[in-house]
Amino acid sequence: MPATDKIQKRINCNSFAKKVLRSTAFLLAIFTCVHGQRASDTVNHYNISELVDKAKNKTITKAQIKTLKDSTHKIQNEGFNLEEKAHDYRASLEKINYTLNIWQILGDTLNEANIRKYKGYLLGNLEDFAGAKREIFSAINLFRSKHFYSGEAVCQFDLSKVYLLEQHADSALFYAKIAQKYWQSEKDTFRIVTSNNQLINLLVKTNKIDSAAYIQKESEKLLKNKEIHWRPTLDFYFLSSEVFRKQNKDDLFKAYQSLYKNKLYELKKESVIVKSGYDVN
Repeated sequence: MPATDKIQKRINCNSFAKKVLRSTAFLLAIFTCVHGQRASDTVNHYNISELVDKAKNKTITKAQIKTLKDSTHKIQNEGFNLEEKAHDYRASLEKINYTLNIWQILGDTLNEANIRKYKGYLLGNLEDFAGAKREIFSAINLFRSKHFYSGEAVCQFDLSKVYLLEQHADSALFYAKIAQKYWQSEKDTFRIVTSNNQLINLLVKTNKIDSAAYIQKESEKLLKNKEIHWRPTLDFYFLSSEVFRKQNKDDLFKAYQSLYKNKLYELKKESVIVKSGYDVN
């Protein structure tokens, strides 16, 4: 069987999960990869303001706290969608700042850390690199205060993204490797592949193609018999095609290009109109 057929057969055996895991730990959401969510219902900000006032005055009930938290998560999702679907970083930042204030009032350290990290990512895309790093390092300190080390690792990943936007590839590689090492110790396939994708991207950009190809093989092995969310797998297909394009391995390049385009088509049929976050053309 030709090598390209083997790859196609092997990778196509993965049927990716259709739903993003949702939990209070929100780790999927705080990977900038938590995207592809559908728009949330419109939130009544007037009612939220009343609840925020109650929280400030310490007169809020447990049931009202739950309602306020649920509404705040909906606003966050609106912000995530503005960034992902429309790449409207300023409009997204407005939503994120609104929710950050609420988490601070509620004294919810983990949600505050999550939103500060995401705010840093948005500021990086708005080229406020000092502000971006300030917010992400603040998030790291908050996660550490709660001994939530997986949250800290997610921050390292976003620092890598910010440094890449700032065109500091060495620093971007440094933080991407920290994130990768942590997730390898946790044996978390989703996050290993996500971190590997960032490393592959950085190594291709710095013309370290052999190193990129080595990590590509690592991810290929992980994906062989593992079902994970479509986002990192879509990125993996695109980045693999880039590695083999650089290596002038035309058959492998075409095989992964085909996998990438087929996945885009499948997602489109499910009304998820996206492309790889690394596909900037």
